[in-house]
Order: sequence, then structure tokens, then C-alpha cells
Amino acid sequence: MKAKNSDFKGGDKMDLNKINVFFNFLVANLVSILFLLGLFVVNVSMYKAFGQNIGLLCIGITLIVISLILNHESNQERS
Repeated sequence: MKAKNSDFKGGDKMDLNKINVFFNFLVANLVSILFLLGLFVVNVSMYKAFGQNIGLLCIGITLIVISLILNHESNQERS
């Protein structure tokens, strides 16, 4: 099915620049992404192993650790 000429201006070619920008973002933030993925895995395993109460405690500790890291980094940028 072909699009109408009035609304479609992109053609059939995909813009590779958007894909490159996405991959550059992933590479630039790889350490942060892996850190958050690791915390997610630890939280899920705590829920599975010890139940809801310990899982919620683990999520609370995780959020506190993330907020302390973000606060420390923002204070370094201000100085």
C-alpha cells in the first residue's frame, strides 16, 4: 500500500543518522546502563529468594544509593 503524495515526504530510505545517534548514546552511557541493569537483577533476585518484605527493603536501599550517587555527581559539577 502506497502513501499519498501530500503527507509522505521521507521516501523508502531509513535515516541512518538516528540509529547512529542512538548507538552513540548507548556507548557513551554503557557503564550507567550496566550499573542499573545490575541493580535491577539484584532486586529481582531478592524478591524471588526472600519474599516481598526483603524485596521492598532492597528497592529502598537501591533508590537511596542511586540518589546518593546522583547527589555526589551534581555537587562535583557545581564546584
